[in-house]
Amino acid sequence: MRTTLIQICIFASCLFFCSCDPVYNVDYIIDNQTDQNIRITKKYITETEKATSSISTQTRLIFHTDWGIGNTTKKYLENLNALPFDSLIILNHLGKPLDKDAFDVSNWTKIIPEKDGDIGSITLSVRKEDFK
Repeated sequence: MRTTLIQICIFASCLFFCSCDPVYNVDYIIDNQTDQNIRITKKYITETEKATSSISTQTRLIFHTDWGIGNTTKKYLENLNALPFDSLIILNHLGKPLDKDAFDVSNWTKIIPEKDGDIGSITLSVRKEDFK
């Protein structure tokens, strides 16, 4: 009886630890490499209100964190082909819009973590030359 109870505990432990779903955690970052402040306005697909942030010169802002169950961070970033925003407007200090396409994922730099469970990131670097 005791052996059976031990086997059940071992089986239950193995089932518990082996059946966990993978998780992902990704920071979306704007890196202001200009010599002036910039302003970003974003609207998420699931929200009706927009949020505006100002980013100081030579500063990085994490403006969104995406997380969930069912994917590793590595797979999430490798398969990312669209951003989770309805709109993303980036203006320089004079109100001029960003000239490069902020929705083109190829304009973003992905940092894929080495270990599962670590936080990854995707960064859009904004330079003075990127404005009209």
